[in-house]
Amino acid sequence: MKPAQIGPYLEIAEYYALRENAAALESVLRDATRVDPSDARLLFYRGVAGIIAGRSPETAREQLTSYLSHPERSDWPSHAEAREWMGRLFERQGKTVDAAEQYREALKAEPGRKETRARLDRIEQSLKQ
Repeated sequence: MKPAQIGPYLEIAEYYALRENAAALESVLRDATRVDPSDARLLFYRGVAGIIAGRSPETAREQLTSYLSHPERSDWPSHAEAREWMGRLFERQGKTVDAAEQYREALKAEPGRKETRARLDRIEQSLKQ
């Protein structure tokens, strides 16, 4: 089935992002782009896919930054989630100070993010040593 609205594609994208399955995520994003190439959520998921796949870190950062420039909506991935992914990207690049900054920003917006808190705590411990 090929839905005519982008919503089902993005629900599937979220599923694959949570499971860190870059190939499947990229596949569903190609289909979603055919339905609505201007949907800003595609920027988020493309950035996430790039981070998971370990390809084009600069492009992934630009996509997440561009996503963050859009107004936050309750039915879209949160800006805190985008910042957490940006932090993950910086961590993978060895930019721990930048990663910690992104995690702090994510926690300011959503203090209950346990994974983000754990990542920030781990970085802060490593910086103290």
